[in-house]
Amino acid sequence: MADELTPALVRSRPLLRDATPVIANGVRPLVRAAIPLLRKLGPELARVDTTTPGLVDAGHALNHVVNELAYNPPGKEEGYLFWLPWFVHNSNSVVSIEDAHGAAFRGLVLFGCSSVPSVLAANPALLPFFQLPLCPKHPSPPRAQPGTPDQIRRTIERWARGLTAHRKGGQARAKGVHR
Repeated sequence: MADELTPALVRSRPLLRDATPVIANGVRPLVRAAIPLLRKLGPELARVDTTTPGLVDAGHALNHVVNELAYNPPGKEEGYLFWLPWFVHNSNSVVSIEDAHGAAFRGLVLFGCSSVPSVLAANPALLPFFQLPLCPKHPSPPRAQPGTPDQIRRTIERWARGLTAHRKGGQARAKGVHR
C-alpha cells in the first residue's frame, strides 16, 4: 500500500504548498474572528432548540429525505438522485395544463364496478359521484340524504348488499335492467 500512496503524496506536494498560504492567511483569521461570536451563539442556539422542537424535527426529516435521495445503493441499480431529473421532466409534462389558479396535475382514477361498495365504505363522501350512471347493470346507489354517519354507513351497506345479491343472481335488480 505504501508503494501506491507514495506517488500520490509526491504529486500532491504542489497543491499542499500552494494551499498553505490560503489557509494561513484566509481561513485561519476568519475562524479566529468567528470564535467569539460562536461562543455567544451557543446558549442562544440551545434555547432555539427548546422553543422550536417542531422546526428541529422538520430539519431532521428534511435531512433524512435528502439522505434517502442521495443514497446510491451498491450494484447496477441507481439511486433516487439519478432518476430525479427524469421525474421532474415527466412532472412538467403532467403539470402542463394551467388556468387562472395555476398549474394543475392531470390524473385518472380507475375502479371496477364491483369495487364500488368498498370505495364507498372507505369514503362515504364519494356517494354523489356514484349516483351517476357509472355502472348501469347494478342497482342504483342510494340517494344522498342528510343524516348521521351511522345512517349513511347503513345506507351504503344496504346498497352494497343489493349489489352482491345482484351479482349472485338474486332478486335485487335495478328497475329496467335485464340480463
